[in-house]
Amino acid sequence: MADKIIAKIQDIPKLSDKELERYLEAGEFHETGHEFALQEYNRRKLAAIAKSHWTLTPTFIVAVAALVVAGLAAYFLYLSIPKEAQPSALSQPFQTELNSQKTNAQPAPTTKPPGVIK
Repeated sequence: MADKIIAKIQDIPKLSDKELERYLEAGEFHETGHEFALQEYNRRKLAAIAKSHWTLTPTFIVAVAALVVAGLAAYFLYLSIPKEAQPSALSQPFQTELNSQKTNAQPAPTTKPPGVIK
């Protein structure tokens, strides 16, 4: 059967992938022909695997573009928040208010409440 597919080892590179698979599956060949056919089959499969899928490059470009747009959106959102509402501006008046309450605090009264006899 293999003799019907190819007559010489030199014809192996000319075979299509399907014919090469049929040749290897048939098992009716000399060892030299089998090794050469197997090397050719492996070479073709490795070449097909090494080539990246066509969707990888556009997907990468879209991902980078989305990252840039998200970064710009976050930046402009930060710029659009009024200075009074930003966390650093909010924490300072609160801190000053607490400090002023501490300094204006009255000492505890030392007099006894009315009606307490000692």
